[in-house]
Amino acid sequence: MAGRAGPAPVSIGRSEPVRRTLNVHDRCASDAWRRRIDLPANRRCCREALVTGDRRFRLDHQLKAMGDQGLDPSELDLLARIVDGFELGASRHAELAHELLIQIAGTEQSRFDAIAKFIVDTRGAEAPVVAYAVRWLLENDQRSRPALAARAAHWTALIAQLRAKLVAGAVDHLRFAEKLILFDYSGTVADIVEGLAAHGQRPTLTIAESRALDGGRPYLRRLARLQLPMRFVFDAALEQELDKAQALLLGAESLTPAGGLINTLGSRGAARLANAHGVPVLGCAELIKRQAAADHSSAPSPVPPRDFSDKLLPGVERSPMIDCRQDELELVPPQLIDYLLTEHGPLRPQASMGVT
Repeated sequence: MAGRAGPAPVSIGRSEPVRRTLNVHDRCASDAWRRRIDLPANRRCCREALVTGDRRFRLDHQLKAMGDQGLDPSELDLLARIVDGFELGASRHAELAHELLIQIAGTEQSRFDAIAKFIVDTRGAEAPVVAYAVRWLLENDQRSRPALAARAAHWTALIAQLRAKLVAGAVDHLRFAEKLILFDYSGTVADIVEGLAAHGQRPTLTIAESRALDGGRPYLRRLARLQLPMRFVFDAALEQELDKAQALLLGAESLTPAGGLINTLGSRGAARLANAHGVPVLGCAELIKRQAAADHSSAPSPVPPRDFSDKLLPGVERSPMIDCRQDELELVPPQLIDYLLTEHGPLRPQASMGVT
């Protein structure tokens, strides 16, 4: 980026973890992909999701500042959907980040870089794959819409390839499972269940609904068409459901360098219960979600805790003496995890440290 005229661009870091992982040929940006990011319906759904209150409202001040950067309403809605919305899945947020940056391609460089940095510093701090995706998109310093679309298509092809390998290994690992416990929505876990069904396996699914994030209902919506036997229970009832289960499946916002995972509030408690009952805990994520060693610190998150007042105090008069703020994510340490289901197959958490 040196030598470019105008103000110095904002640094958003390097993408070595991505470069090590990427080993597929560039794909041109297909017409279908271009149509997908330009569909007016996409922007309309984005607006409708936020109008109906599908927000955490953690980053209002920062989002207002981004609005002052000149984002139009549809662009600001898409940004909020990435960093502060309830649409679940870090991989999905990476795709949305690509959509937004392609949409604003051609804008003033300092504005473009500020928006990219905002995504990296907020959602990317929680989910490294989002930061990696942004860095990958911008790595070759070509900012035209066609160039960015081609890079994004390459990324999409890579992620699809990694996910297919992960699902194949997971289906083989779980081929004899008769009962699986799912805690909080994960697109990766849902793909694994669909893979099992496609191979003729029909495990009973127990879906524990997280009272914090309502992550169970998305599983019901997505998996209902499979016609698998399901139980839908409160997360508080999880211990009662562990009998005869072959595994507890957890998705991951990120993987730690030591082999742990970061996931939704309640995941660590679920893993402890599973351990106590002899039920294997399986983390499900591609290794591209692994944090860089330098990212694994005790530094506070740049994203503030969520205020759960709306969930915990419906109909109760609010008081400044009642604090309902909590972090939405927590660490499940490697000693609570039996295997990580990855694109390299099932790995013991400690063994994953040496895999690139």
